[in-house]
Amino acid sequence: MIEMFKQWWCQREYHIECFKGQIGMCGYHDKKKFTSLRKAKARLDELSNMSQEEVIADQTNTSTHTRNQEPNMTHPFNKMNQWVGSPIDYRTGKKAEEALAATNDNRYWNDETGSILVDKERWQQAQRYESDTWMKHGHNSNNDRDLQHTANFGNYEVIPHNLRRLVEIGCGPFTQTYNVLQGRKAEAIVLVDPLLEQYRKHPHCRYDKLQITGSPFIPEFHSIPAEDFTGRGFDTAICINVLEHVRDATKVMENLVSSLRKGGILIFHDRTYDDLDITKIYDVGHPIRITSKFLEPFLKQFTPLRKHSDYFIGIKN
Repeated sequence: MIEMFKQWWCQREYHIECFKGQIGMCGYHDKKKFTSLRKAKARLDELSNMSQEEVIADQTNTSTHTRNQEPNMTHPFNKMNQWVGSPIDYRTGKKAEEALAATNDNRYWNDETGSILVDKERWQQAQRYESDTWMKHGHNSNNDRDLQHTANFGNYEVIPHNLRRLVEIGCGPFTQTYNVLQGRKAEAIVLVDPLLEQYRKHPHCRYDKLQITGSPFIPEFHSIPAEDFTGRGFDTAICINVLEHVRDATKVMENLVSSLRKGGILIFHDRTYDDLDITKIYDVGHPIRITSKFLEPFLKQFTPLRKHSDYFIGIKN
C-alpha cells in the first residue's frame, strides 16, 4: 500500500517542478495548489514511517468514506479563465483573460460535438507540449494516473484473463497496457503513439516490461499518429485519455472501432465537455474537447460491460 501511494505521488512531482518555476508569479489559487501538493508529500513521509498493518488500517478508514462516491469529473473551466501555454506556463484570472484575447481555440468549437478537428500546426503545438511534459519536465514520473484509471475501470474485473491480440492507441511513455495486464496475459501487443521513439528514451519507459504468454518479448511499435493506424482484427483495444491530444477525433474513433474484430473488447476513456465555455479556456497541449454527443455513435457499436462516468468497457457488436 505504501508503494501504491508512492506511485500516486510520483506523477505529482512533475507538477511540483512546474510550480517551482512560476510560484513567484502565480495567483493565490496556484499557491494554494502548490501547498496542497507539499502536504501530499508530507503525507507520504507519514505513511512511510508506519507499519504495514497501520497503513492498511489508515487507508481502510479513509476509503470507507469515499469508495462509493463518484469521481469529481466537474471541470472548472466555466468558472474562471484559464490559459496554458506550456507545461510551466499556467495563467488564471486577468492574465489568462489577456492571453485568451490573443491565443484561443474558439474557431475549432462546435456546440454539438465540441472541438473535434484542428489544423496541423495546432496539433504540432500540442505534440511539442506533450513531449516537453514527459521528456523535459517529467523525468521523475513513472506512470500517468495509473491508480485513478484502474479504480474508475473497476480494476478491469469485467475483462477476460487472456486479452489475445491487443493494441493500445496513444500509449504514451508508460502505457495503460501495463496496468491492464496485471494478473492477465496477451499473445501479441501493438503500441501506437506519434512520440513513441522519443518516449523510448524516457528513464521510466515501460515498453520493455510488457510480456505475453510464455516469455518476455518486444511489442510491435508504430510511431505514427492515431489517425494513420489501420491495423485490424484485434481482440482488445485500449485508448485512454488520448483524444484530447489528436488532430482528428472522428478519424481516430473510426480507426479504434475498426481495429477490433466482432466480439472484441474496447477499454476507453476520454473526458467529455458538454457544458464547456471555450472562450474561457486555452490549453496548448489539449486542442480536442469532445462532447458526449460526439461519442454516442461510436460507443453504440458496443455492448457495455462497465460504464462509470467517462470510463467505458464494451464488447463490439
